[in-house]
Amino acid sequence: MINLDYHRKPFSLNRNGIIIFSTISYISKYYKIINKIILTIMYDVQYNEIRGDEMDSMENIINTLTVELKRGSLVLIVLSQLRENEYGYSLVQKLEEKNVPIEAGTLYPLLRRLEKQNLLISEWDTSESRPRKFYKLSNLGEEVFVRLKNEWISLSKQLDTVLKENNGYEND
Repeated sequence: MINLDYHRKPFSLNRNGIIIFSTISYISKYYKIINKIILTIMYDVQYNEIRGDEMDSMENIINTLTVELKRGSLVLIVLSQLRENEYGYSLVQKLEEKNVPIEAGTLYPLLRRLEKQNLLISEWDTSESRPRKFYKLSNLGEEVFVRLKNEWISLSKQLDTVLKENNGYEND
């Protein structure tokens, strides 16, 4: 009598990564080994998710948080530039000159949202060969801008105070 199990692999992985045993006898024989492998893989995955490559991980965190900080100030930045008529592209250029780059794909949806909130008024200028939509603060937009600016100034002062409080951050 030939033992066919001897020639087969004791287990394999299906396409979902699930272990498939050839026979029941192999389950008990390889259980401890497979359990250690699984625990090792789970530990490695968790450890790498937490630790990762520290520099890459830290850079990703910094980049993500920087984007969040910028996103939080974007409305105030845009409102501050719309006391006079501006069209989208000129606003992108104006902000770029002030070292505040903004992508057109970010600006235009923001302008539409602010207009929908009645913070901006817009007018089409069709006098040139290419029509342009100009934006300007509405009266409500002007009030909102002033209040947001004051909130920003207050928040900046609070943040400055907190960062300077004997936490060793003065010299960073």
